[in-house]
Amino acid sequence: MKIDDGKIGQAFELAQNSLRACYLDGKIIASPMRFSDFWARDSFFAVGGCLEIGDFEVVRETLKFFLDNQKSDGKIARKFVRDFNGLKYLFKKSIWRKKPRAIYASLIRPFNTMDSNSLCLIAFGKYLNKTGDLEFAQHYYEKLKKSLEWYNPKKKDGLIREYFLSNWMDTVFKSGRVLYTNVLYAESLKVISEIAKRLGQDQDSQEYEKIFKKTSLKIEESFWSGNYFDDILGGRKVFDSAGNALICALQITSADKCLKVLEHFEKIRKGILIPTVSPRHSFWKINPLAIFLGLGEYHNGKCWLWIDLLLALGWQRIGRKKEAQAILQRISSNLLKNGAIHEVYHENGQPYEPKFWKSAKPFAWNSGIFLEVCREILAEGENLEV
Repeated sequence: MKIDDGKIGQAFELAQNSLRACYLDGKIIASPMRFSDFWARDSFFAVGGCLEIGDFEVVRETLKFFLDNQKSDGKIARKFVRDFNGLKYLFKKSIWRKKPRAIYASLIRPFNTMDSNSLCLIAFGKYLNKTGDLEFAQHYYEKLKKSLEWYNPKKKDGLIREYFLSNWMDTVFKSGRVLYTNVLYAESLKVISEIAKRLGQDQDSQEYEKIFKKTSLKIEESFWSGNYFDDILGGRKVFDSAGNALICALQITSADKCLKVLEHFEKIRKGILIPTVSPRHSFWKINPLAIFLGLGEYHNGKCWLWIDLLLALGWQRIGRKKEAQAILQRISSNLLKNGAIHEVYHENGQPYEPKFWKSAKPFAWNSGIFLEVCREILAEGENLEV
């Protein structure tokens, strides 16, 4: 797809180059700067963008790599490390391993990272929809099912329960039933139901669809606070941007609730980008190591581009194209101003670079989602309404 609308077109080209700079050995890494490992989360979020620029084989190899190294219980690795990470992050020195080492646990053992499995399924669904590669899907179908079944012992009252540092906010201590994790789980149920149907597994498809509907209803009933979805059940009322953006972009909730959520986002917006949470988490919920390194705001008030892009997608999917395109225009202008796609930002759109940390660039996750959102918001030949 060619997008040639001024700044958005230039930003699209920037994102394409940025994403391709994050390919290594035919697969996706998070970033050549500091995050040069094969991270499940970053890779799978970037998959949609890879597909939009025709890099199907990169996606196929990335999916194959993670699924071929799935644990016997169904767990998908959190990442494959290529060096000794402690030396890299603390002393900026890399000693390379002979081969990548799979890491399955979260930052605190024995707890598991909770989103790798669901994100793998969602990424696989995107690949299948784009390529029609039924042979590949058939080959990995049992592994996909096992990825989903891994969640079953972790449910409480129909929702996934997690423990500390187990989702994308791995500097924030969250425990319990978390919105972000459960929204992704619901989406993965919907995706595997569709995969099963395409493979002629009608009974599986119907069963997964039934669980998806129950899970989606449970999320709405349990997390809805009146204007947005709460971050954690039973915890302090915090507006979590990632979970709320995902539930709108993935259409796990009704259009009416989505509109209320999107309007709440605009209420808390103070600059170009939206902060990760509002209000911020209490200091005692932040990993002390992150505070020591000056990164206490990393997931606690700073901004991640992919969240704003999902907001644009949310507006688009309830038929509010003008709002969607306005966000895309604003982000495009900011990307061109910075000349790169970074990892994390201040609300004014400047890269987040405290004393001991430089926001990684290029960054696959943000780049891939930018490309994917552009595809949907600006269909070929469509004029901007802004």
